[in-house]
Amino acid sequence: MKVIDAHIPITEVTVFEDRAHVVRRGLVQFPEGPSRIQLRELAPTLVDKTVAVSVLGPVDVQRVRVTRHHGVGQSAPTSENRSAAHAEADRLETEAEGIDKAIALTLREIAEDAAAGRADRKRWSAAWSRLFAHAKQARGAWDRARAGSVSTADDVELGTDRPLATLELELQSADAGPHPIQIDYVVPNAAWRPNHRLQVMRSDDPDGEWSLSFEINARVWQNTGEDWSEASLFLSTQRTTMSVGPPELQSDLLEAERSSRPPPASARNAPPSELAVDVALLPDDGGKTQRFAAARTTIRSTGEPHLVRIDAFADATRPAWVMRAGEAFEGVLRIAVANRGKHPILAGPVDVISDGGLVTRTSVGHVEPGAPFELTWSQDDTLR
Repeated sequence: MKVIDAHIPITEVTVFEDRAHVVRRGLVQFPEGPSRIQLRELAPTLVDKTVAVSVLGPVDVQRVRVTRHHGVGQSAPTSENRSAAHAEADRLETEAEGIDKAIALTLREIAEDAAAGRADRKRWSAAWSRLFAHAKQARGAWDRARAGSVSTADDVELGTDRPLATLELELQSADAGPHPIQIDYVVPNAAWRPNHRLQVMRSDDPDGEWSLSFEINARVWQNTGEDWSEASLFLSTQRTTMSVGPPELQSDLLEAERSSRPPPASARNAPPSELAVDVALLPDDGGKTQRFAAARTTIRSTGEPHLVRIDAFADATRPAWVMRAGEAFEGVLRIAVANRGKHPILAGPVDVISDGGLVTRTSVGHVEPGAPFELTWSQDDTLR
C-alpha cells in the first residue's frame, strides 16, 4: 500500500458560540489501487467522531483514523527565522517610536497655536485621529512581532514539544490521477462575540449634525492547536447543543486489572489549555440563526482576541443631552442612529471613539437592518 503525506490546507472555518467547524480542501494525486494518506499536524483537540471525508471521483474511503502524539512538528522555526523575527520587531519598534515623537511634536504645535490665538479644532481633530490610528496600528504590529520573536527564540533554543494529531485515511482508487478531497471536523476551544465600534466626528456648529461611522465587529478567539491561515471565516449564532438531549444509559459490567505497562505519552502530557473567554454567551436573537461572512483572514492558535469586521455604515445625527436618574441625576449624551448596514447588529458592547481616542464604552441591543436605535453614554461627569 502506497503511503502519501498530503498537505490539504484549511480553506473555510465556521465559528460557533463555543466551537468551530473546520473544512480542508485540496487536490491529491491518487495511485490506482489501495493507498494511505497521512495528514499531519492537525488540531489535537479535534473531535474524532466529527471527522468526515469526501472524495470527488472513483475513490472509496475505507478507513479513517486519528492518532495523537507529542513532538516538534514540521514547522519548527530555524535560527534564520529567529533572526528575521528579531529584525522585524526592531523595525516596528523604531517605527512606533517615530510616531510617538510625531505625537509629541503635534502637542507642542497645538499649544503654540492656542497661545497665539490660532485655534483650528477641525485640523487638530484630523491630525489626532490620523496619528492615533497610526500609533495604534504600529503598537499592535510591534507587540505581535515581539511576541512572535520571543516564541520563535524559545522554539529554537528549547524545542517545540507540543501535542500533535495525524489523520490517516485508507482508500481504494479505481484509477490513478488527481481527485479533489474535502475533510470536515469540529474543534472546541474556539468562540466569537460581538464587539462594535462607533467613530464620532463632532461638528463645529453647536446646532450642526455629527458624522458617525459604525462598524459591526466581532472578536474571535481560538486555541485549537492549529492556525487558520488565509481561511474564509464565517460566524454563526447557531447553538449546536440546543437540540441535543442526554443519551439513554444502560448498565455495563466493568472488570479492572492492574497493568505493568506505563501510560502512553498522550496520557502523560496534558493537551492544549482550554480557551478562557470571560464574556457572556451570544445574545438571544429570538431563535433566529445568523451566519456572517467575514473576509479571508489568519487567526493563530494563541487564545488572543482577533477583531473581525462584518459590516460598516455611515450616518449623521444631532446629539441631545438628557438627564438620567440613578443614584444621582447625571447628564448623558444620546444619539439616534439607523442601521444602514446589510447585516443585523447583534447585542453587545460598543467602543465610542472621538477626537482620536477612546471616549467610553456603551452597549446596543439587537437591531435589524434599516431599524433605528439609540446610543447613550456619559460625556461629562461634572454635569449633574
